[in-house]
Amino acid sequence: MEDYAIEGTGDPNTRLDIDDFSTNPEYTIQWGLFLRSLAKLQLAPPEEAIGYYRIAGIHGWPLVTWPELEAQPGKTMYCSHGNTRFLTWHRAYLLLIEQRIVEIALELAAGAPPALQDQYTEEAKKIRVPIWDWACKPALPASMVKPDALVIIPENDPVNPTSIPNPLYSYKSTGDSRDPFINETTRFPDDEVEKNMINSNLRSLVYHAITQNKEYNDFSNTISGGASSIEQPHNNVHNAISAIMQDPMVTAFDPVFWVVHVAIDYYYVMWQTINPDVLYSDNWGTDTLNLHLRPFNRAPPTGPWTSRMVQRSEDFFPTTWQFGFQYPETLVDWTPDQRLKAVQDAIKRYAPPPKSTGEYPPGATKREDLVDLPGYRSGFPDEATFRREWRVVIKVKKNLLDSNFTIFFFLGQSSDNPGEWGTHPNTVGSFNSLKAPLESCKNCQDHEAHLMHGSIYLTDRMHHSLPDGTQLHDKEPVSRWLTERLDWRIRKADGTEFHLPGGDTTSLSVGVESFMEAYAPIDRNRVPIESDDKNILGHTFDHEKHPMITAPRSSKGGDTIS
Repeated sequence: MEDYAIEGTGDPNTRLDIDDFSTNPEYTIQWGLFLRSLAKLQLAPPEEAIGYYRIAGIHGWPLVTWPELEAQPGKTMYCSHGNTRFLTWHRAYLLLIEQRIVEIALELAAGAPPALQDQYTEEAKKIRVPIWDWACKPALPASMVKPDALVIIPENDPVNPTSIPNPLYSYKSTGDSRDPFINETTRFPDDEVEKNMINSNLRSLVYHAITQNKEYNDFSNTISGGASSIEQPHNNVHNAISAIMQDPMVTAFDPVFWVVHVAIDYYYVMWQTINPDVLYSDNWGTDTLNLHLRPFNRAPPTGPWTSRMVQRSEDFFPTTWQFGFQYPETLVDWTPDQRLKAVQDAIKRYAPPPKSTGEYPPGATKREDLVDLPGYRSGFPDEATFRREWRVVIKVKKNLLDSNFTIFFFLGQSSDNPGEWGTHPNTVGSFNSLKAPLESCKNCQDHEAHLMHGSIYLTDRMHHSLPDGTQLHDKEPVSRWLTERLDWRIRKADGTEFHLPGGDTTSLSVGVESFMEAYAPIDRNRVPIESDDKNILGHTFDHEKHPMITAPRSSKGGDTIS
């Protein structure tokens, strides 16, 4: 095959929440076609360019060109991580798998009994890869944890479901014995995945990535300089699910990869909606806006996919509708104001919960963890309340280790067994490198010596643990409390602990800062309020660094974050 044009899937249809998609009777036909199409795609022989094996292999292994089958120049992979193309490249990648699933679904619909063909064809056109909104649903979706699934196969029985191997549960390799995952993808036990996800504090990371970044460059990736990029929680999710998901060379073979990345694209669309005038930016001084998102192409004469086709630029404003998909909050027939309000309402799902359960008590009208501080009242409506947020700020060299690594953060004692850190009750967050082997990743080579940036939000865990009488805005006692308890440790990809070499003061920097954040009442909208002179979300102020919290651990990278 010389080329395969990726154009999207026709009229815009909604990428649904996977739980709704899999259980709502309204989508029974669509869901069945989706699973059967994915299953058929997975059965394609490994040499078929638009089969599952070769599509998943675009991300890394087996390091061949696509769609033609030749050795990659320099044996390097295509995927983009740690740069501004992270979001745009993966959006094009999702369009490819989505387009193939719809193409196969239409073939299956043509095999339905004549009386049902029109209905099945219309449902096939509507299929889009669903969202697993892992930021507020940390458990693996129920539709992905069982080896078998029930679907309607109309040519066999148009009423009663038939059991088939669940293509969302795993992928059984059609490649050769050199495949790194050896025949079938696997994941950590379901309960371990959920604990890993909860301890990754994804909710706060996604919330602050969406609301606090006002430049695309900062929002998009961990290298460009933003302390709360959307790539950090993405890396955490990969690390939480399985050894296969931790390895960029083979991660896309696990079917969970696709629903994880639809969520990333969903958060990306939320950010685009609340920042409609923000242009694509890249602080590396190169023209990445028009760089080919290899290996993806559109039909002639359009040519190769570029970030310009995906993200707003000075002369072009693409929308997801052009590519055939939308999200529940960004429907094509809504006005911009309707979409903005729907997205603002959706963002409140990720706002810090008032209790450890994440739920409001019956009849609650005020968040227990927010306080009315008259000193901050100026410029805000009378009903506004505030909270001081505390976060760890991380800077770490991408080449700290040759292999991947994870930095775990604790409030209190940790285990001496690194294998327990992800699920440990004192774990409050983590930072993951998620990089490919240097010899196989041109992007990794280009950014080998650069710093990665990230944050660990402490506040939700802290305000349930502070001593009686101490509140989040009491900076001195909270700083003392954190100095006694905050710790971090580094785990290598092989599961052992890594200690920074003595005298290494440049590879890792860990500091703590705090700031005030303003919120509207919970019975109206739980996203940060709009002040009188700033029509923005994520309104923060009174930022302060707390160097003495981590300075006593300078041998482990404790720093003043100057």
